[in-house]
Amino acid sequence: VYRVRVRRGGRKRQVPKGNTSGKPVNAGVTQLKNQRSVQAIAEERVGRKLGSLRVLNSYYVGADNRYAYYEVIVIDPMHNAIRNDPKINWICSAKQKHRECR
Repeated sequence: VYRVRVRRGGRKRQVPKGNTSGKPVNAGVTQLKNQRSVQAIAEERVGRKLGSLRVLNSYYVGADNRYAYYEVIVIDPMHNAIRNDPKINWICSAKQKHRECR
């Protein structure tokens, strides 16, 4: 189990001085929303940090004013107890690599 924190709230476009250099329809800077949930972002960050482990699931722990906290369950696919257990050894196959990024 790996605890991770993610900034809460909407996404701000990373442009210098708010200048998006385009048509007015694309000029928004502050009122943009994330396409992925905050929980999905937390899972993806853990998956990138711990490349040899597989992300199984995650759950909400709590939040303060700035961050939301999640605990992400990760599994070692090379562990014999995982590989021999028929209920969970599906995660050992190669196509389950980085499921959290899809």
